[in-house]
Amino acid sequence: MTAINFINDQEIWELLDTNRSLSNDQINAIIDKAAQAQGLDPWEVAALIQVNDPAL
Repeated sequence: MTAINFINDQEIWELLDTNRSLSNDQINAIIDKAAQAQGLDPWEVAALIQVNDPAL
C-alpha cells in the first residue's frame, strides 16, 4: 500500500504568506464569522493563526 500525500504544502505556505498582514478590521470580521459558526475558509484560518496582537 502506498501513502497518498493529500496535503499541498505549497498552497499552505502561500496562504500563510498572503494573509500574514491583514488589518485589524479584517481579522475582526473573520473572528465575527467564526463566532457565528459559519465555518472558515483556509485563508481565514491562515490569517488567524498568525495574529500576534493580544487585543484581538
